[in-house]
Amino acid sequence: MKFVLFILLTGLLGATQAAQPIDLPEFEAQYLVRKGGINVGAATLRYTPVEPNGYRYSLYTRARGITRLFINTEIREISQGRIEDGGFKPEYYRYDRKGDSRAGVSELFFDRYSMTVTNDVADWPWKMDITNNTIDRVTGPLQVMHDLHHRQAGDTQFSYKIADGGRLKTWEVTIEGTETVQTPMGQYETIRVRRQDTTTGRETHLWAAPALRYLAVQAEQWDADTRRFRLVLSDLTGLTAEEE
Repeated sequence: MKFVLFILLTGLLGATQAAQPIDLPEFEAQYLVRKGGINVGAATLRYTPVEPNGYRYSLYTRARGITRLFINTEIREISQGRIEDGGFKPEYYRYDRKGDSRAGVSELFFDRYSMTVTNDVADWPWKMDITNNTIDRVTGPLQVMHDLHHRQAGDTQFSYKIADGGRLKTWEVTIEGTETVQTPMGQYETIRVRRQDTTTGRETHLWAAPALRYLAVQAEQWDADTRRFRLVLSDLTGLTAEEE
């Protein structure tokens, strides 16, 4: 299940242009996690606007069905922060993992004045320098919704920064084209996006639906030529389809 978080929530990040933030209502999205055509888990995204100009966003990933006999990992991630012209600016991030040998809790505290982030793992805090557009990994789907909404004609490649694992990582993002995707929620016209982690070479592919304000309706993670997981939208409340 460790790859699930990267598929969705760290799929795409950052904003490189000043634009009014996308106006998102409170919503909840449910995803099926599939491997080899079998449903092995589920993921839940929740977004809540917090006045004034704030947000709270969470991801809960868990095994389901027969998979729970072998893997009982549960992962909860929470991000809170402000919404500015360039998009989402996390102020606090929490990662809570249970059910396996990697269980633990870590927290990030972002300071936009000193341009540092304090990482607190097992009550051992330390600081790292960041850039203005650095975000946590779970805020990714929000930022990509903002970026796709405001992209200019000809914008097909972007580079983003994320604070993760004690390092400031770089992800190269490419808009590859359009594609029709079938989900349990119905059929959507989507923009297909590829994100590559420049450190590991791992790729994440997202299919973002303009009718759902660019929410990802499908996501996959690939290692070399092997697909690790696929996430598919299975239920959605609070975010209604718009005319394309």
